[in-house]
Amino acid sequence: KSDLDVSHPIRLSVIQNQARHQLVESSTKKDGALLNAAVEQLRSVHSCRLETLGCEHPDTAESQRVLGEALIRVSSNAAKETEVSWASLAFEVCPEVCTVRQFRKLRSCLQDYGVERLLAELVRTNIVDSSSGQLNIGSRTFNLYACLGSGTAVQPGPRMMQEKLGPFKDRYMVCSNRPESEKMWDCDDPAWLGRASLSKRHLTLLMRDRHWEWFNI
Repeated sequence: KSDLDVSHPIRLSVIQNQARHQLVESSTKKDGALLNAAVEQLRSVHSCRLETLGCEHPDTAESQRVLGEALIRVSSNAAKETEVSWASLAFEVCPEVCTVRQFRKLRSCLQDYGVERLLAELVRTNIVDSSSGQLNIGSRTFNLYACLGSGTAVQPGPRMMQEKLGPFKDRYMVCSNRPESEKMWDCDDPAWLGRASLSKRHLTLLMRDRHWEWFNI
């Protein structure tokens, strides 16, 4: 039995290397149970490094990368046999989508997961209408941007900017965030994370086409 603490860097490296070996073995033997065991080990390593080292540390970033690759494998294997939602899988594979590399990783994961499965999930959760393929704009799944794009909701300020789109104004729409979110654009309060505007004069360009394959929010 090892005398090293469970969070010791050497022990975490050993666990991660063992999980990597299991990933190779699971691929060779087509062993789903071995794949799942490897994923759980990688999750524990990433969680421990995140807690002790922080998200910016190179070791944490490396464990996130390895875990992401393993989860992509899960999405194309075990996930096809179970009801793993794209919403949860995507967040675990790639918590942030800010770079070309991250986008490519997430796109590859979606290709393995299956676009038709994604559509089925969107329909099941009432985000997309099954008959038209359009984003729903009813009260059950309120989407402000979809309402703005359809014209069922109006923002007074951006309407003046709409004319500046010229011949493209029938295909696109300029919109802004909620007034309270715009005021908090430079706020450091964690409560406003994901709600405050991205910059002082941030605007969003929407497509008027609400089809689920095209609408951008």
